[in-house]
Amino acid sequence: MNHTSLKYLLGRSALYGLLARCFHPLENGGWQTIVNLSKEVPTEWKSHVQGLLEKGPPSTDDYMRSFGTAGACHDCETAFLNGLPTGGALADVAGFYQAFSFPLASKKRNPPDHIGTHLEFLSFMFAKEAKALFAGDKEARKTCLSARGKFVRDHMSQWIPLFVNGVAEHSTHDFYVQAATTLQEVLKEENTR
Repeated sequence: MNHTSLKYLLGRSALYGLLARCFHPLENGGWQTIVNLSKEVPTEWKSHVQGLLEKGPPSTDDYMRSFGTAGACHDCETAFLNGLPTGGALADVAGFYQAFSFPLASKKRNPPDHIGTHLEFLSFMFAKEAKALFAGDKEARKTCLSARGKFVRDHMSQWIPLFVNGVAEHSTHDFYVQAATTLQEVLKEENTR
């Protein structure tokens, strides 16, 4: 087992977990979770995350004005389909979640195509790949890597640039702008793998 690869996978899992928390209201210890996860992200992302922490935690009101039901920024993939049927996209997302036993029960408050849920799934997939590496299961690791790449290409790459632009134009707190910009950079790196 390669300890450097294991550390990398767990660090990427922490990074996606941190970004997922950024797009949820930061109540019930959400800010502390972000602070804790910031200690686990890969070294090359520490400065991005530090810039995020320096913005300070937005309030629940900031979240609601930016993303809530009446918020200025769409935070779900299907909002960016420009009139195309949403059922196929939602079914495909649900298929990914089901195929890898992603525990959606805890995600009830958001739809399956919510940015936070997508990012939690990527965090989960990096952790699942780390588990496969630790167990020496090359086939499971290859499956996780392939599925993660397909999920990013099919369900994130198309709408995240539009989401980032929307956040930059309409967000009420610099924290969200920094989080969205960091997410876009992280996904660019993901697409080069």
